[in-house]
Amino acid sequence: MLIKKIYSFWLPFKMSITLVAITFIILFITKKIKHKQLNRIKTQATSQNKLAKKTILISHSDIKAISGGDELATQLDLARAYIELGNKKIAKQILQHVLHYGSPVQKMAANDLMTGL
Repeated sequence: MLIKKIYSFWLPFKMSITLVAITFIILFITKKIKHKQLNRIKTQATSQNKLAKKTILISHSDIKAISGGDELATQLDLARAYIELGNKKIAKQILQHVLHYGSPVQKMAANDLMTGL
């Protein structure tokens, strides 16, 4: 009889404790899942930033294939494109090459673009 009274008294508390424990377990699992999702998103963003920061190098053979004969004129166009994209470092390297090897007209155009940087 005493055991039944204790059990009937303890049963609601036991149910409450069980519900609280289940709630904490669910919250813990949800937090872990969200943390993993955030880490995955951060990792994806980091890898996308690394890809965006990589510099594209254009070789002499690439310029030859694009130019169709007048490589320095193509390099001037390429430098203009890099300036428009905001990549002034590569544009400056290309313009220095044109200033060294170009015709007088090309050198003048390269010089004008260099002063605009």
